[in-house]
Amino acid sequence: MGFTKPTVISRWALGAAMLALAAPACRSSWKEVRKAPSFAPTEARPVRVAVLPFRDDTGGTSPLLYPFVPLIWLANALLLSVPEGMPDSEKGAQSLRALLAARLRGGAWSVVDSATVDTTLAHKGLLATAPTLDARTLGKLLGVDAVLYGTLDSWSGRYYVLESRTVVEGTVKIVSTVDGSELFRGTVGVSDAAGLSGGPTGYVSAAATPVAALGKGPYRELAIQWAELMGSQISGAYSDEAAAQTPAPYLSVAALAGSPKGDQEYVPGEVIEVLALGRPGCTATFDLGTLRVRIPMSEFSRFPRTSDAAEGEITGMYRGAYIVSKGDRAAGAPVTVTLESAGGRATALAQGGSVTIR
Repeated sequence: MGFTKPTVISRWALGAAMLALAAPACRSSWKEVRKAPSFAPTEARPVRVAVLPFRDDTGGTSPLLYPFVPLIWLANALLLSVPEGMPDSEKGAQSLRALLAARLRGGAWSVVDSATVDTTLAHKGLLATAPTLDARTLGKLLGVDAVLYGTLDSWSGRYYVLESRTVVEGTVKIVSTVDGSELFRGTVGVSDAAGLSGGPTGYVSAAATPVAALGKGPYRELAIQWAELMGSQISGAYSDEAAAQTPAPYLSVAALAGSPKGDQEYVPGEVIEVLALGRPGCTATFDLGTLRVRIPMSEFSRFPRTSDAAEGEITGMYRGAYIVSKGDRAAGAPVTVTLESAGGRATALAQGGSVTIR
């Protein structure tokens, strides 16, 4: 009889522990953000930024936590649920980079195409070490106003085994390429986000390939939520009401710079520069056929429209550039410029000649 009571208490304690492990953790997020007082980009003067490849600093799962695995599985078995597999953290770092770059294009940013960034750095042998390089050095190579460094800090390693929770945490730092000053630093973490939508403006479609590597489980949803929360800290939240009231964009002219015939031949190392005139305050990009798409353009000037029908209206001048890479090939690829209103609610397209790359 002396052993009966302690045995009953132990069983209740074990059952409570298993139920605590089995119960889904509350959906949550956290952040820590610092901004420079002068950090206030606007759509009239967007900041041209290069988003570098994110570093994977997760470090994996501690072997000290492995003894808890049987309890996690037993607790989930009681609820007839099976823990999701964990995608490779390297894929997670790639996805956070692509999602955040796509999210920032919806604000006062001119984001350099990631393929252009990687190709330029790879040609200099600096792609692997880019996250450790000084922003001023990178600014000269990439022709940008700022550099965004990213780190994947947690990919559910230590948390997943101990608490049966899915956690994604990442840190972003934006540094000026003019004087090397830190403009923004923020850490955002999210956990247990099953059932989240794909983002308020559909920006996820711009990063579909990296995100597809995460499958359909909670990691994909957490990565999307992380990008939305971090993007809102950097450039502000989307406003559906403001987006709906934004006038529809128009494009008056789209053309290759320095090419009156509207077409031109290029070789690796040369710069394809595209100019466009249209409604100011829009997000502008251009495509080189299907070779490169959504190459960012920045608005650098505004002036009154001259036609009688447009008296009192203002036109914006947009400019974008692409450095031809060694492996690029194109024969008469059409140059297409796209202007998007706030939140991508409306678009205007115009052909601007064609390019041939030998």
